[in-house]
Amino acid sequence: MTTIPDFTPPEPSAFSIYGEEFHLLAAMPRSTMNALTEFQTYIGSLDGDLTSTGRASALLDSLYGLLPRLVVPEDRDRFTSLLEDEERPVGVQQLNALMMYAVEVVTGRPTQPPSDSSSGSTPAGASSTATASPEGST
Repeated sequence: MTTIPDFTPPEPSAFSIYGEEFHLLAAMPRSTMNALTEFQTYIGSLDGDLTSTGRASALLDSLYGLLPRLVVPEDRDRFTSLLEDEERPVGVQQLNALMMYAVEVVTGRPTQPPSDSSSGSTPAGASSTATASPEGST
């Protein structure tokens, strides 16, 4: 019997800010994917240079425009209100961490590069065969 692959997106992932729970999209519509790609292209074009007030402001505008699109529709208004709440400010570091987390969740890809294991060394007490399957050994 042939098994039919199921490509249904997983359930939305939750996160919280100031004790309020929000949910990220499990999958992005095309328009949001395009906006995310444009955002990442814009970030790359800055080459780390945010010395211009206009650049920093444009980056924040882009971030504030994109983040709500990564949140499920039923949480969007509440999330956007929180971003504008002057009594509970969401700082740039929080926004950056949230953006990295959101991108990782909705794309299914880690935002951090894999650790460099090219040195060939293993942690103290660890064996390179510790995780090898018995079928692979002779």
